[in-house]
Amino acid sequence: MTDPKIFWRVTMTKRKNFLRYGLRSAAGLVGAAIAAGVVGFLCLVPLPDFTATARSQLVTPTPTDQRLICPGSIVDVLTLNGDATSFGAVGVPEYVTAERETSITQTALSAPDASSGDPLTQPQQLFAPAPTTDVTPQIAGVQSQRAATESISGLATAACGEASTDAWLVGGSTQTGRTTLLFLTNPTEVAANVTVTVLGEDGWVSGPGSSGIIVEPASQRIISLAALAPNVGNPVVRVTSTGGQVVPTLQQSVIRTLLPDGVELIAPGANPNVRLVIPGVRLSGMSIEHSSEGGEVTIDSEPAIRVGVPGDKDATVTVTAYGVSGKPVAVKSTVPAGRVVELPFGALDEGVYTLVVSATHPVVAAARTINYADIDPFTAVTGTNTPAPNASAPSAPASPEQTLGPDAVGPSELLISGDFTWNVSTLPVLGETLVSVSSGPQPTLTIFNANKADVTIRLSEGDASLPDVTIPAYGVRAVPLTPGARYVLSSEMAVYAAVNYAGKGLGASVPLSPASPLASGIMVFPR
Repeated sequence: MTDPKIFWRVTMTKRKNFLRYGLRSAAGLVGAAIAAGVVGFLCLVPLPDFTATARSQLVTPTPTDQRLICPGSIVDVLTLNGDATSFGAVGVPEYVTAERETSITQTALSAPDASSGDPLTQPQQLFAPAPTTDVTPQIAGVQSQRAATESISGLATAACGEASTDAWLVGGSTQTGRTTLLFLTNPTEVAANVTVTVLGEDGWVSGPGSSGIIVEPASQRIISLAALAPNVGNPVVRVTSTGGQVVPTLQQSVIRTLLPDGVELIAPGANPNVRLVIPGVRLSGMSIEHSSEGGEVTIDSEPAIRVGVPGDKDATVTVTAYGVSGKPVAVKSTVPAGRVVELPFGALDEGVYTLVVSATHPVVAAARTINYADIDPFTAVTGTNTPAPNASAPSAPASPEQTLGPDAVGPSELLISGDFTWNVSTLPVLGETLVSVSSGPQPTLTIFNANKADVTIRLSEGDASLPDVTIPAYGVRAVPLTPGARYVLSSEMAVYAAVNYAGKGLGASVPLSPASPLASGIMVFPR
């Protein structure tokens, strides 16, 4: 029989626990109800807006002058007592300039390493004064030269570019029969202290005299790349400077079996990146059998895509070729860290392409195409738009004084040789861009749309407007231009473009670069 006292204690304890838990549950329900009421109130009653904006200030610098630099005449090496450090200008280039809302003053800079007595053979500075209104002026320029001497032949064309403190150039060779020169032009008012580093197929090359190169103000120096990096087949050249800024340009010329076989002026391309675009690559003679070893091109008489990895990690590289017709074709390879390789184009037909280089780590790249003397590069071009006025008419040949040096022989006295073209990576253009066209053979504007939507391009020559060009997403269009003309390209979306020139045994390519922002506003956010 249960003790009554124990029973009473157990019963009272159960009642107390029940009351305690009940009160807690009730309190929880009341709290939940109050919280729900508060949430409902907040949802029904609008609260005052409050946003925190980072402190900032739009700083508009004083408008500055515009300066573009053309590298000047192509040069030949003058060997004296075994010393190949003297250079002589080969003829006079043709210069075509364009301007909007301003005027251009063209002056010659000093060229002590290749003085000829003719100021037009020296590097040219295109100068436009600082704007005095809200209208942003634009200038552009291109130089072109066809040479035919016993040591140099071919077509060399280059855009007039802006000075910088860091530039990458992809192209050239210092192997036997190949001559590559580095032009360093300093348009500023202070001396430039330049350092040149070279990356090749076997890694970085550190040669004597590659640092501490002084380029005087308003002057140009010419350096043989072989003196810094001898016997390098696939060089990538980086030029950095302190003090003054410089405009670097490579000149490459080739001699095969004692005959000249092409010359090219190579401008800086885009800095290392995981995605590069090379527009306006014209391929001809693709039916010719090409040789490659292990997926790499081993001789420079074949078209190739040169890719360099400046970092310390291997890069998986995919090169996709977009043509004016047909499906894209991709080539994939692994490029070792700190090395440069040349990749084949793969199974591509003849025509005009844009190359998109994608990589897992930053790379630099350019494409070499071959212009055969016995192949017409225009027979395989498809997908072109309505030709520009007089675009089918051949350009007038330059006068002998413009193309041949004092000791040159005429083209008829030389065996017909070929030429090569270096197509460099470039940045997209947006808005209105000036296009200067030289009198080279059959100029063609190639435009690539890297957007996911169609884009319509407007092209005008003076007061005359050409038919609009609609480019589908990831599409390429080729538009014939008039030699020696000046155009304005207008686009509301960013596109990549280049002007290429092609004929039997002649070729060159000039990418379009975005206009300088000049004195555009800069938004400053203090820390």
